[in-house]
Amino acid sequence: LGATESVELGTLRKAALTDISERAGAVDKEWLAAMEMLEKQRAAAGDYEGAIRVRAALAEWRAAAAGPTASPAAGTATLPLTPAAALPGGGAEFTDARKTSLRLKRPGATAVWNLTSPPAGVYEVRVTFGAQGESPAAVGRETDKGSPETWRTEADAWKPRAAGSTQAGGVAEFRRVTSFKSDQPPLARVIRPTGGWGNPVTLSMGSVELDGRTVQLSLKALHAEAAGLMDLQGVELVPATLAGVAIGDPAGAKEFLRLQEIFERQAAEKTKTLTQKYVAALLEMENRFSRDKDTAGLTEARQERRRLDKGGAGNEADGILLPVADPLNMALRGDARLSNQRDFLTRLRPAGTCEIRWKLPGLGIAPGEYTVTLDVRLTSGAGEGGTASLFSASAAAGTGPELSVGVEGIESDPTSTTATATTGTARQKTIVRRTLRPGKLTILKGSEELVLRVLTLARADGSLFDLESVRLIPVGEAPQ
Repeated sequence: LGATESVELGTLRKAALTDISERAGAVDKEWLAAMEMLEKQRAAAGDYEGAIRVRAALAEWRAAAAGPTASPAAGTATLPLTPAAALPGGGAEFTDARKTSLRLKRPGATAVWNLTSPPAGVYEVRVTFGAQGESPAAVGRETDKGSPETWRTEADAWKPRAAGSTQAGGVAEFRRVTSFKSDQPPLARVIRPTGGWGNPVTLSMGSVELDGRTVQLSLKALHAEAAGLMDLQGVELVPATLAGVAIGDPAGAKEFLRLQEIFERQAAEKTKTLTQKYVAALLEMENRFSRDKDTAGLTEARQERRRLDKGGAGNEADGILLPVADPLNMALRGDARLSNQRDFLTRLRPAGTCEIRWKLPGLGIAPGEYTVTLDVRLTSGAGEGGTASLFSASAAAGTGPELSVGVEGIESDPTSTTATATTGTARQKTIVRRTLRPGKLTILKGSEELVLRVLTLARADGSLFDLESVRLIPVGEAPQ
C-alpha cells in the first residue's frame, strides 16, 4: 500500500504485526532450545561431528533470522592454508622454489599451520592435491559422496598396493591440535591417484570447529604408497552453511530440516488465531467503508486482505492480475464472450461499443500509476487487429487519462495448406500468443472502474483479439 495507506489501516496493521511477532518470538525461543539440546545430545553420545553440523546449521539459521542489516557473523570468510605457510616435517618436501606444492612422501609426513586468533566458527576442510597414477573416473571431482563417518571407515580399512607399484595415494589425516594434543576427533580420507602430480583435484574431509583462539592445524600422511601420498597444493577452511551440511551429511540435514518444519508448523498454528482476528477486523472495516461509500478506504482494505490471502507477499513484483472470468468484479458490453475453457475473452467487437469494465474496489486496486501488460491470442486469417483504450472512470472522478492499445492481425500463410474432404485444400490456421506492453496508466483517486474499450477494428466483421489477462504493476501514487 505504501504512502497511500490510510492512518486507520496502518494502525490496525501495526498492532496485528506486533501481536503476531510476539507470539512467533516465543516459538523461536522453543526452536533454539530444541536445537541446542540436539547438539548436546549428539556430543554426549560421542557424535562430535554431528554436534558440529547441528551447531553450523543453527548458526546459519540465526544469521538468516538476523537479516541483512546484522553485523557479519564470525567465521564467514574462507581461510586459506597454503603450502608456503606450512611447516613441513617427517618426509614432507617442497617441489619447487616458490613453495607452491608440498609433497608428502611417506607415512608420518606432515604440514602444520599455526593460526593466530582465526574467526570462530565451523569450517569445512577442503584439500587440493595431485597424486601420481592412473585416475579412476571422476576421482576427487565431487565432494558430496559419502560422509566423514564413511570416509573414516574407508581410511581404517585401507591397504597398500603390491610392492613395485608406481601409484601414489594412501590416507590423509587432518586434525586440530592444542598444546600438541588433538582436542577434536581427527578427520581422515583415502587419497587415490588423480592422473598425475600436476593434475589437482579437491576433496572435502569433513568439518572442524575453531573457537577464535590461536590454534595449530596439521595435515598428515597417516599411510602412504611407496610412491608417496600426494603433492599438496593447498587447504581451504570454508565456513559451514546449511547447504554445506547437506553435502557432508544428508541424514543430518534431513533431521535438521524436519525439526525446522515442525516448529514452523507450530508457529503457524500459534499465530493463526491472531491472523484470523486481523482478517475479521479488515472485513468489518470493509463493510463500514462500503456503507460510507468510501471508495479509497474500501480499496485499501480489500488490497490488504488479498495480500494476506497470498501469504503476506506483496504484489509489487508480480503485479495485479485482472480476471477475465469473474462476474462479480467485471462486466462485459458488446459481443465479448468467454471461451469454452473460460480462459480467454473472445469476439471483442464491435468498435465503439464493446467494453470490459473491471470493478476496482472489489479487486483491491488502489489509485496510482501502473505499468500495463496484456496477454492476448491471435489467429491467422481471422480478421483480428485494431485499437483500444484503457482508462479509469467513475461518476465522481470522471474519466482518467487514456492508454492506447494497438495490435496487428496475422495474415494467412499462402503456402500453408491442408487437405479437406469437401474442397481438397484449405488454409492452415496459425495461433500466436503475444504480450502487449502499451505503457503506463494512471488510475485517479475515487475511480471505481477500469475500462478497456474497443475503438477501431482492422476489419468490420472481425474482432480485436482474444484476451487472456491484463496485469497492472504498481509504479507510484496517484496525483492529487
